[in-house]
Amino acid sequence: MADIQKIFNSAEFVSEGHKSFAYSIYLGALADKHLAKKLEGFNLAVNKYRILRGLAKVHPEGTGVYKLKEFLVVGDADISRLVNRLVARELVTREPGKENRSSMQVTITEKGLQLIREVQANLPEFIEPMMCFTEDEARQLNQLLAKAIDSFVAIDQKATQN
Repeated sequence: MADIQKIFNSAEFVSEGHKSFAYSIYLGALADKHLAKKLEGFNLAVNKYRILRGLAKVHPEGTGVYKLKEFLVVGDADISRLVNRLVARELVTREPGKENRSSMQVTITEKGLQLIREVQANLPEFIEPMMCFTEDEARQLNQLLAKAIDSFVAIDQKATQN
């Protein structure tokens, strides 16, 4: 048992939901740390990877700079700075939007797509920590995590409507 497990087991939580929330925060931090370490070999930061991965999914279309925040989990990133660095590495292009010339459209380049392919080729190594689950356990975990994500999204949507 990891030392953190001892802490979680001895800590007082007001409910199992509270404990789940604490576990989720800790797991997210561990996963980000693991991902950052793996991406170092590609000279790529986590948020830049998330932007490239998102752009690869909408390729050959691009998206507006403002929409790139949707690809990031953390909303406080300086998107313009990240895009500038990706443009400098020729991983993305940035051009005025077709309908609205004042908005910038970002599109992944072939070089960016190749980098994402290289990262994806190492996926088994990236997800190794999660391979402790059977397929059935992973499926069940995915359903529970999807339910939690939907709950957070609903709360965020409700907050933006008010």
